[in-house]
Amino acid sequence: MRPGEGRETFLADSNGRVLHHVFVYAGPESLVLHAGAGSGPSLCSHLDHYLIREDVQFHDRSSEWGELLLAGPQSAEVLQPLIGTNLPGGDAYLACSCADWEGRQVMIRRVQERGFHSCQLAGAAADMGPLWRALRRLGATACGMRALETIRIEEGFPVVGLDITEKSLPQEVGRNEKAISFNKGCYLGQEIVARIDSRSAVNKVLSGIRFQSSEVPPCGGSLTHGDQAAGQITSAAYSPNFGASVALAYVKRQFHEPGTVLDSAWGPATVVELPMRTTNTGSG
Repeated sequence: MRPGEGRETFLADSNGRVLHHVFVYAGPESLVLHAGAGSGPSLCSHLDHYLIREDVQFHDRSSEWGELLLAGPQSAEVLQPLIGTNLPGGDAYLACSCADWEGRQVMIRRVQERGFHSCQLAGAAADMGPLWRALRRLGATACGMRALETIRIEEGFPVVGLDITEKSLPQEVGRNEKAISFNKGCYLGQEIVARIDSRSAVNKVLSGIRFQSSEVPPCGGSLTHGDQAAGQITSAAYSPNFGASVALAYVKRQFHEPGTVLDSAWGPATVVELPMRTTNTGSG
C-alpha cells in the first residue's frame, strides 16, 4: 500500500473463522487500523503474537481518537472550506488523506464505494466536538444513531458482534471483492478460505432483507420458506427511504437470490441486493 491508500480485510483464526473485520489506512509513516468498537486490545494482542523479527510497534489509540461521519451529496462542499484541497483523491474506496484544521490533525477517509462522498473524519477525541460544530456552521445537518443504523443496514455494512461473530467464515459475510485476496498466501485460515473458494459456495450468505411492514423485527428473528428454515436476522431498523423495515440476515444458499420472498412473523420478507437503492438522493 502507498500512502493515501486503504484496504478492507478480515483477520481469521486457524479454523478460518473471523476474528476481526479491519480497515487499513496507509499514512506517510504508519498504518492506521480501524476495527470494531472495543476490539483494540484484542487486535493488538493478536498482531503482536505473530510479530517475529519485523521492526513494528502496535499502539491502541481507541481511547485517544474520535470519529465523525460526514455523508451526503454536498458533503465534499461542506468539508472543503475546513481542510482546503486535501480531500482523498478521486473516487477510490478507502482513499485517505491527512489535513491540518486550525492546528489540529485530521485524517479523512472515503468510506463509501459508490455515489456521493461519505467521509470518516478521525482525530484526537477532544477535537471532535469543535469539528462537529464547525461542520454544522457550514451547513451540515446532525443526525442520530438511529439514522446511522438504518443507513448502515441499507449499505450492507456488517458490524462485529451483530452481523459477524466468532462463528462467521469470511465468505459468508459477502464482502469477497472488498476484503479477501484469493492470490495471497501464508495467513491464518488460508486453507479454509481457499477450500471454500474452490467449491464456490458457502451454506449461507449475509443478505439484504426488505419487509412490507414498519414493524422492526428483533435480532435473531427467523426467516422461513414454506416449512423450511431459510435464515436468521442479525440487524434490523425502520427505513424512511422505503417506508418499511429493512434488515441484514444470514440466508441459506438456496434462498439468497435477490427477489426471493421469505416468510416471517413480521410479514413477507424479500431478499434484495446490497447496497439497497432507492431513487431518493436526499442529504444527511
